[in-house]
Amino acid sequence: SPRYPLRLNTGRIRDQWHTMTRTGLSPRLGAHRPEPFLEIHPDDVARFGLSDGGFARVETAHGSAVLRVVATDVVRPGEIFAPIHWTAETSSHGRVGPLVQGATDPYSGQPEAKATPATVAPVTMRRAGFALSCGPLSLPRDLWWSRIAVAGGFAWSLAADAPIETLAPAMRALFPDCECAELHDPARDVIRIAAFADGRLAGAVFLGPAGRTPRWETLAPSLGETFAPSTRLAMLSGRAPDGAAACGPLVCSCFSVGRDAILAAVADGATDTAAIGAAVKAGTNCGSCLPELKRLLAEASRAAA
Repeated sequence: SPRYPLRLNTGRIRDQWHTMTRTGLSPRLGAHRPEPFLEIHPDDVARFGLSDGGFARVETAHGSAVLRVVATDVVRPGEIFAPIHWTAETSSHGRVGPLVQGATDPYSGQPEAKATPATVAPVTMRRAGFALSCGPLSLPRDLWWSRIAVAGGFAWSLAADAPIETLAPAMRALFPDCECAELHDPARDVIRIAAFADGRLAGAVFLGPAGRTPRWETLAPSLGETFAPSTRLAMLSGRAPDGAAACGPLVCSCFSVGRDAILAAVADGATDTAAIGAAVKAGTNCGSCLPELKRLLAEASRAAA
């Protein structure tokens, strides 16, 4: 209809099952798609004024959610896909179940999860970042967040439209019993905090302009590690203490191969999935990442054209 011109399809993704009560406990599985997202065709991205990597409010007659936009031609124009897995426990605005119409099959009771009329609209998030913690955090209401498990604790993706000056007091309050190193630069709209308990990294929070903040994957391996007082300020750089380069979002769960390593292999001359496998092992075991490898190859080919 004119009010709801899109068809919302929902379902599971490669590494998760239902509400992640078990698969969500795995740091390796959670690292693949760590945020609730909306897959939408590039034509519809332009049609509705969205941006790839930005945010959209998905609305149906039954509810709404705010999801990360993924522009992709794996969905057809007029159709959108959002995964079912995030709950109120793991995401502030990512619950997709309440968007789905209540029609059910008269015999099995299976809900009609593949064809709910929907619409989308852009949502502005000018600040973004992440939080890490060995334990739960109580995040403020004016933050968009999603949470996954990492080794030794949890990682949160964060986004907001409020100024850093408004968010800073709540960020400082996240680690009340810790010694904290802090970088606060109002001119650059940045706040970074690293929290230590008994010399160990108990958590961190980084917020800054969207698209210009480090990724949580770089610092997550340091969670729970011991740091001398003279080295703690270095955590605020957002770089790995050992100087290792970030590998980017995980693509191959079997061999823990990130997107950046795969794109580097493509840049070095890998032209198909077999060549990627020979270079970095991705796609050579269970094969479930092969469709994503093919998409990365296609994206690289389009970018080079």
